Amino acid sequence: MYVAAVAATILLIAALPGRPAAAAAPHPGVVHGSTKAGSLTGAARLADEGKDHYLLFPLRCVGLAAVDANAWAHPDVVGAMLAVARDLRAAHPDAPRVPVGELSAELGGKLAHHLSHQNGLDADVFFLRRNTTTASSSIKTSDALAAAELPQCTYGPSYEVRDPASGRWGVSPDFDRELAWALASRFAARPDVQVIFVGTLLKRELARWARASGIPARERSRTLAKLYPVFCRMPKGVEMDSYRHNWCPHDDHLHVRFRCPKDSPECR
Repeated sequence: MYVAAVAATILLIAALPGRPAAAAAPHPGVVHGSTKAGSLTGAARLADEGKDHYLLFPLRCVGLAAVDANAWAHPDVVGAMLAVARDLRAAHPDAPRVPVGELSAELGGKLAHHLSHQNGLDADVFFLRRNTTTASSSIKTSDALAAAELPQCTYGPSYEVRDPASGRWGVSPDFDRELAWALASRFAARPDVQVIFVGTLLKRELARWARASGIPARERSRTLAKLYPVFCRMPKGVEMDSYRHNWCPHDDHLHVRFRCPKDSPECR
């Protein structure tokens, strides 16, 4: 009888109004399969806006179906994105916030316009650009810096361009080499980052800039070893004028791929 009375008291207390229910423990992120044929459970979502980053394609972007589904990743990846953005802007206070493109769907799987991004280990990070009038001024305002941010719902500018006079391809003078290196080198320094895809011409330009700017050899070697150059893969019969028509998609952003987490034995 005593036991029954105690049990009834416990049930009564639990049923009192205003008493918060016990929160369920968060599900740890688990990666399944590969980046090109995989899925994801226990994903974390990268916030639309933050002090040091913002999503290029938030839900309010008109005309992008199910765009909210593409801001998810393994929790460690989301944490790494925030950490790199925070560290970069601490070192470069004049830099705009880091623009982040697509990650993965909440449950993984195929994304439109992507061959990978299927298991929560891929992230597109777009290059930063300074406002030229702000960079040369001793007074920097948040309004001026905001003007240097890429507009949301759009892709970044092409930084691999063709000279109309010579017909030769090169890197645009608008490409901010210093900030691009700051972004790439911070991701490359992380042991959980496996590879970083980038346009071929941009990798060559970053290597040249780093050497000329006196970047230490160890940092240059570590960064360039993880930068994987992506060449144009032009379909047969397509002219080079179509270079920007999604055949060379890594000349405006870095595609960062993370290693399989230790808690995901099915990850390949």
